[in-house]
Order: sequence, then structure tokens, then C-alpha cells
Amino acid sequence: MSYAYDTILFCSGDRGSVIKMMTVLRVYENVSRHMINRSESYFYLHDKTPLIVVIRMRRLTGIR
Repeated sequence: MSYAYDTILFCSGDRGSVIKMMTVLRVYENVSRHMINRSESYFYLHDKTPLIVVIRMRRLTGIR
């Protein structure tokens, strides 16, 4: 979903899906020359998501 300069991406959260999503975002950056501001980016997880999954998401995405 996109609105103005904001985009919401959905994926299943498994390692393969997250890696594919980040690959697509890197290609977008290279083609468009628009950089994704990771310091203003977020990902949302269920409250009961195990901490190890949160840490993996941070490492895979570079998003806090």
C-alpha cells in the first residue's frame, strides 16, 4: 500500500520472505536512486513474537 511518500509492505516474516523483500527494496534503490531511510522505517510484529524473531528481523532488514 502506498500513500504520498509512505509505503506499507506485507510479508509472512519467514527468513526467505524477508530476504526477498529486502532484495526488491535494494533493487528499487539502485534503479530509482531513491534511498530508503531505515532510521525512519519500522516493522510491526505481534506482541507475542519471540525475541529471537525480533532480533533476526532487525539483522535482516537493518531496521530497528
